Amino acid sequence: MKNWPFWLGCLAIAAIAGFYFWSTKQPPSTPAPMVQQPPPPPKVDPPPIQHPVTAIEVPAMGVAEELRLDKPLPTLEQSDTLMTELLATLFREQRLDRLFFLDHFIERFVV
Repeated sequence: MKNWPFWLGCLAIAAIAGFYFWSTKQPPSTPAPMVQQPPPPPKVDPPPIQHPVTAIEVPAMGVAEELRLDKPLPTLEQSDTLMTELLATLFREQRLDRLFFLDHFIERFVV
């Protein structure tokens, strides 16, 4: 019985090796269940437009003729009246004096 520590060590190594192989053994893999894709949602038509916006017809004001490049630019004193007329075409439903201070408008705008 002098070799009992040797046999005890061999038994401990065998127990550790057995536990290691037992814990790493994996069960046979089962295939993953097939997941079915849900059917696509039914195609729904967009709702009809309840309050359509009507197009506004802009009458020809002859602005393109006034802005021709072959005509020289008006003088500084006359440019305020031209700009007032052009702004009046843009803001025809509103009073310009409520939106702009029109005295020497071009001088203040450019400078």
